Amino acid sequence: MNSSADKPSHLSDPTALVELFNLGQAESPLPWNTNDLAAILRHQLHQPLGPLPDKVEDGLATRPHLELFTQTSPPLDRLRRVKDQAKAGSNQDDELPRDVATVMYYAALAAARLHHPDESITRLDDEAFRVGLDWALQLPWLDPALKPLFSQAYDSAQGEAT
Repeated sequence: MNSSADKPSHLSDPTALVELFNLGQAESPLPWNTNDLAAILRHQLHQPLGPLPDKVEDGLATRPHLELFTQTSPPLDRLRRVKDQAKAGSNQDDELPRDVATVMYYAALAAARLHHPDESITRLDDEAFRVGLDWALQLPWLDPALKPLFSQAYDSAQGEAT
């Protein structure tokens, strides 16, 4: 497993992550419209998780991402893998649209925060986490199945900040 020392600093610094995802800034000049982004996200949410490298099969390889985000006790290693893939994908032009990768990233963080409150898969502070969730909740193309997850995670982060 990679340690944070093995990762470029821009991928482990919480402030840099918010900047990496360009939250609150103008949309990228890619040709994606709202309908495209909704369809791409829906497709991504229904893609199978795939096997974990170097792990005994956990029975989730053929299950969709959406199921991972909405189940009551999602495996932390699975959430961490989705988060890492989304973070890497948001930094590449030929992968998912950056905004879709960012939604997947925050879905993994939100599920981890709600279902594994004593463990964290991110170094984002509550403020940066809320900024990302708020951004996602404002998206007209956010899949309705993710809204309760994001809202609950936002409330959780808000409650700890007060």
